[in-house]
Amino acid sequence: MVDDQRPLSVRLATWNCFGAPQSLEDFLEGRPFWPERLGAPAVVEALSRFDIVCIQENFVGGVHERLEALRVAGGFSELWHDPPGPDGVDKTFVGAGLVILSRFPLKARFLRLPRGVGADGFARKGAALAEVRLPGGRELYLVNTHLQADDGRVSPEECLHVRKNQVEVLCDALREPVSSGVPTVLCGDLNVPCGTTEYEGLARRFGESLTDHTARAGLLTYDTEQNDVARAFHEGGPERALIDYVWTSRRATPEQIVTELVAPLGELSGCPPQYAGRAFASDHFGVGVTIKID
Repeated sequence: MVDDQRPLSVRLATWNCFGAPQSLEDFLEGRPFWPERLGAPAVVEALSRFDIVCIQENFVGGVHERLEALRVAGGFSELWHDPPGPDGVDKTFVGAGLVILSRFPLKARFLRLPRGVGADGFARKGAALAEVRLPGGRELYLVNTHLQADDGRVSPEECLHVRKNQVEVLCDALREPVSSGVPTVLCGDLNVPCGTTEYEGLARRFGESLTDHTARAGLLTYDTEQNDVARAFHEGGPERALIDYVWTSRRATPEQIVTELVAPLGELSGCPPQYAGRAFASDHFGVGVTIKID
């Protein structure tokens, strides 16, 4: 049997779901901020349009349970979640919070990245490295990651230094699949604002092997002017920026790329008493892309 080598379109989304607990009580009970958001009809409908969904910030048990419900509602066959819970080696309290939902079979592993600082130091920083088996016998190499965030409790220089070290480990992990010619996608919350000197360094580091299509599309994924949740919980870094990305290799060509989950969710139960804004799916907007695999 000969594999079908005709171009194949894959619909992929990346989204930081703001699944972090906002108090010690919430952490101990495994409850993320406003967990009802994750089961809102608008969220289920939006994410169900994709073949693969990469989600960040799924730190506590309550998030995983709702993501399993989303897997079922969206008709996904796979749900991968990085190892949760505390780690006695690096003394972190929770995992990296990385999730992949997929309609295709996948084999994934967790890559540990250099430890974060500030609030990010409580969670393991890492990347999900996944080999996705596509129809026709082809393969997609997928990386879902969440790098060090800017944090008002530590200096910007410390955060930048950690991100730079994390990027170096990512580049080492990407070297083999990219050099072998396997279609490759790197996506997630990189926390590197587009248009900055840091972003220029990131683009140079990836070189010609990966291309950033989110910047080319002129997207914004974090906006405290438009997003009430972002405004309420902003703690450091720019107030309006592109920080969530989709980078692809030459054999994975985006045909369409847009922001997702931009509008308020409307009436939604469970609003925390300390929050007075409108219901948004997250403090980040998602990114959705249709990719042609050669």
